[in-house]
Amino acid sequence: MKSSKDLKSAKRTPIGIIELETGPRAVYPMEDFFLNYTYNKPEHWEALRLTANIFIEDYQSKIEETMLATIKGAIKVITQYAFYTGAIKSSKSQDFKMDEDDDNVTFIEFQNRANTKPPIEFRAPEYLGLSLGHNRGKNITQMWIMAEDLESVMHNNPYSNYVLRDEVTNKVFPRTSNLVFISLKSLANENTVAGELARYLLGMEETPQNEAVKKIAATFSASFGKLKDDKEAKTHMTLREKYVDEGIEIGREEGREEGMTQKALQTAIKLLKRGLNPKEVAEDVELPLEMVENLSY
Repeated sequence: MKSSKDLKSAKRTPIGIIELETGPRAVYPMEDFFLNYTYNKPEHWEALRLTANIFIEDYQSKIEETMLATIKGAIKVITQYAFYTGAIKSSKSQDFKMDEDDDNVTFIEFQNRANTKPPIEFRAPEYLGLSLGHNRGKNITQMWIMAEDLESVMHNNPYSNYVLRDEVTNKVFPRTSNLVFISLKSLANENTVAGELARYLLGMEETPQNEAVKKIAATFSASFGKLKDDKEAKTHMTLREKYVDEGIEIGREEGREEGMTQKALQTAIKLLKRGLNPKEVAEDVELPLEMVENLSY
């Protein structure tokens, strides 16, 4: 396991590189388009349940008297993929809705940046309110899987869970609601299943050892293999790249690091065309050697 210092300085490794009309594109585990593409397919739903349950079980081991329960039984996942492909014109809402076969509904947000507009401190309770209103009579869990820590709500802890509770009696409101924040950076320092999953989602664990995390990684790898051959999906990704280049905001911002990686990939291709060997190029552009070796030019 990497130390805190190692994790802070470690370079992230993508699931793979996809060739778009705009050039090579590195795809990371936490990327919105890829996640929605993956979980839009029923055969991949179990990987989403497994992801949620690994974090929930880890939280349960730390906080014994919790109302947060694992996701069991049959599920149905609703994604935002139609928004990302332009099939619907409404604004983007919550990433994933997981309907269970009982009175429970879990919403999951994969959040790359802590500082957003509007701030997460506003969006999270707003989303929770909408979830309660649109799923009357259901127990709601709103889960935010954070690649960056939001100290105002996380307080330097790997988990924070907010519930509706009476200040006088300390009793919980009759209908269960959980507003959960998960710090991938904090968990990445732990030698646990949740820690290994956190490192994988952050792109810092290329070869997971735990069987459950292996299944999630295998799902992502299989989905990426399909994405590379999916002309329609690649067209939508290309359009998103062009919009970003033109300064048009679409959905959640992709993040500074991803943008820097794309520029480095473009530079790497130019250097390879000039005859430099992959090792030299990798050192010059500060990218993993394997990533440079996989480039088509």
